[in-house]
Amino acid sequence: MNIQSFVEQAKEKINSIRVEKKQSVAAVAILSTLLVGSGAALASDGGHDGKHDEGENHTVTQSSINYTGPIDLVTIAELSEKDSWFEDQSFTLEGYIIKQVNEKTFLFTDGVDEIPVNIRVDKVESFSDKDKVRITGEYEHEFFSSAHFDVKQISLL
Repeated sequence: MNIQSFVEQAKEKINSIRVEKKQSVAAVAILSTLLVGSGAALASDGGHDGKHDEGENHTVTQSSINYTGPIDLVTIAELSEKDSWFEDQSFTLEGYIIKQVNEKTFLFTDGVDEIPVNIRVDKVESFSDKDKVRITGEYEHEFFSSAHFDVKQISLL
């Protein structure tokens, strides 16, 4: 085997690897798109497969739930430890909303630490800085912005 044929074989192998790499990248992109799309479809459907058994009731409204037993609470300090960049998680905190920053942003304290909270709930009862509240929502901590808590539900205690 001469050097020129060896070089030609090497070029063919390199081109073959490039084609396989492009096919692999395309396959990963397609699979990622399918996974994201199916996750969005499940989220918009509430995770149900559309099948309902006879007599099964799937309608539950937040306003009808009036649970008074123990729940899992976190502190502001624990939020960053428990938060995951890979999935949305809901957290519940108890404390006081001590200051209004703008129309929907307030300053919340658990008695030790403080964090800005964005309240985007349609029905909010009146409350003051003296009222203890329980807030449930998502902790947001992004690279180029300060950490905050998006409130999905608020209850006076």
